[in-house]
Amino acid sequence: MLVSVVVPLFNEEPGLEGLAADLDTMRRALEGMGQRMEIVFVDDGSVDGTSWALALLYRARRDARVVAHRVNRGFGAAMRSGIEESRGAVVVCYDGDRPYPPEDAALLVEAVMGPDGADCATVSPWASGGRAPGVGPLRALLSRGASLLYRIALRGKGRGITCFTASFRAYKADALRGIEFRSDDFLAPAEVMVRLLRQGRRVVEIASTLRPRETGVSKMRILRTVRRHLALLPKVLLGTLEADWTDGEPGGDSALR
Repeated sequence: MLVSVVVPLFNEEPGLEGLAADLDTMRRALEGMGQRMEIVFVDDGSVDGTSWALALLYRARRDARVVAHRVNRGFGAAMRSGIEESRGAVVVCYDGDRPYPPEDAALLVEAVMGPDGADCATVSPWASGGRAPGVGPLRALLSRGASLLYRIALRGKGRGITCFTASFRAYKADALRGIEFRSDDFLAPAEVMVRLLRQGRRVVEIASTLRPRETGVSKMRILRTVRRHLALLPKVLLGTLEADWTDGEPGGDSALR
């Protein structure tokens, strides 16, 4: 089975060697399960040397390719471009700043494999056994609080989901392509989760470790992210998500992941 790993990137040149090492770790873990892996990088209008560095690192690799946006369109838009380019039966989304251990990809893929597998498997530092070293109490509170509010807004459909904002997930490709998510920004992972749950899709969590950023500069804007979640939660509660999921500003890490 082919697993497509989609990696959105925006000005991540300093961390690309570390990312390449993580993706090699991911590949070995998946190959140990008998799976093949392709990588779809999406350079979302980077203005540093991201594109050039990718070309140097992967110029001899036939299993990796780059989709380039001429301008920065946002994390969600980059996700869509990568998903459209992917060919695998399972799609894994992995962050360019590597917030979670790459070997967890094997656990995520295993959880969605086969006809009886989940439609989506997501990491969570808040699930039993998960950890978030280096994450301050305010950020932890905001992340946990946002997930609690999404569970309430979904009226039971999100029961057991402790993290709606992490983007490191594995999806059955047909389930992922069966929804139309509209957020261009870093709210896209939450929108995808909400839409899957509202369709009655099965979502499971894998306890993981949220790691602090090692290289580059974080683009997160915590207050803006909080406002965006708070503005969209009533739409989820009232069932008006399909009619109006408002796009926000492009770019950035999810401050609540």
